[in-house]
Amino acid sequence: MRKIAYCVLSVAGMLLLAACATRSPERAAEARAQYEFKRIVRAYQVPAVDATNEVDRAALLDTALDSFAALREAYPTSQPWAAMALRQIGVIQAEQGRRKEALATFAKVDIFYPNESWEVIQAWKAAGDLLWDSGMRRESLPFYRDIVEKFDRPGQPEMFGTIVRIAKDRIRTAGGEKSRGAP
Repeated sequence: MRKIAYCVLSVAGMLLLAACATRSPERAAEARAQYEFKRIVRAYQVPAVDATNEVDRAALLDTALDSFAALREAYPTSQPWAAMALRQIGVIQAEQGRRKEALATFAKVDIFYPNESWEVIQAWKAAGDLLWDSGMRRESLPFYRDIVEKFDRPGQPEMFGTIVRIAKDRIRTAGGEKSRGAP
């Protein structure tokens, strides 16, 4: 009788372990996307910052860009990793001096991943800052206005409030009040 009890407990334990170890395909894909995102950052983006010459830096950034694009292609619905990868593509394009492409990429974050609010607000801020820092203050205003319009609400995380305040300050400094879609 004792052997049967041990067998039943052993089988039950194995079934429990198997149930815990089994992931849905979506969760498994999300875990792989997360792993890949972090791998790309560690292997290419961080070393690019530390690169001592432009040739190495450029090669690392190109590889990171290609890798983030491949991540998005392989895991287009794995959130938030696909949205983060798209925003990082824009960041790299901006670092490479490809402003027009970076701005288009930052704008796509909201189009493809509208529910990823943190990635959207960061993409819009990056786009606005890219233009602002290039001396194109008027052109940056639509991005800052969009931040205020979409995220200036009670109950938002504290960091969102900080970004909204920065956007409002930039709008005030440049003296603009219209939204991107407004004439």
